Amino acid sequence: MKSIKSLIKALQKNYYLEFLIEPDSDLVDFSEHEVLVEYERANYYKKKLKVIDLIQNDVLKEVRDLYKKSLSELYIKLANTDAKNLNS
Repeated sequence: MKSIKSLIKALQKNYYLEFLIEPDSDLVDFSEHEVLVEYERANYYKKKLKVIDLIQNDVLKEVRDLYKKSLSELYIKLANTDAKNLNS
């Protein structure tokens, strides 16, 4: 059930901070990061849309892989369990 716990943890994670850059960071390019947002009483700049898209794709791939592993783990556990012990 390790994969299921990993999936739950991944679904609970706050990914929004990965889309933001702190204003005093060396990574801020004011010509590209012009959207200032307030999040949890602090100001941040949003990353470029292309970067956000890449991060989103990575997150979705990670969650999708964890989901598939969790399902496989669950199917194996069900297959190895005596039918009499299963609660419908």
